Amino acid sequence: MSALDIYLFSLTDEEYAAISLGLESAQKSLPLLSWDITTVGFDKHQENIKNGDLKKLSVLAIKHLWNIDLEDFLSSDYESIVLTDIDNKICWTSKGFIDMTGYSSKYALGRNPNFLQGKNTSTKTRQIIKEHLQQAKPFKGSIINYRRNGEEYLCEVNIIPLFNYNNKLTHFIALEREAV
Repeated sequence: MSALDIYLFSLTDEEYAAISLGLESAQKSLPLLSWDITTVGFDKHQENIKNGDLKKLSVLAIKHLWNIDLEDFLSSDYESIVLTDIDNKICWTSKGFIDMTGYSSKYALGRNPNFLQGKNTSTKTRQIIKEHLQQAKPFKGSIINYRRNGEEYLCEVNIIPLFNYNNKLTHFIALEREAV
């Protein structure tokens, strides 16, 4: 079975109908088509991950009565999500956290995210983040973190305070991605 067969089999009837007319002429440029299939598959995989994140966070939003529209900020580009309580202890991480850091969610739960930091992490940046969190203000910037294997990486982070309908701070959510 070729990659094209696998891809076509994964489509809904509507998606297949939309592309089926161009399949005969597309066969002449198979390498390019194969590249596109890989890209589409990756995009669908990323979309499924984000939809899973949205579902889990929606449950948490209802539980904690967050006054936010999750789809607004989850539409941003991120690889990992870390949710902490107001004491900065990790309550939940997305699957992307595991992929990006090498640490399991189970290992991270209950820990302060600073366990990802090390000798080259800027103390100034750490202080700025701490001040923003103490004032319940968003923070957007970059910080050097370390993977489980000790490898250093530059992490772009967008930390957003989460408030309930009574305007009480309940959590912080960090949307993270590795800087290129």
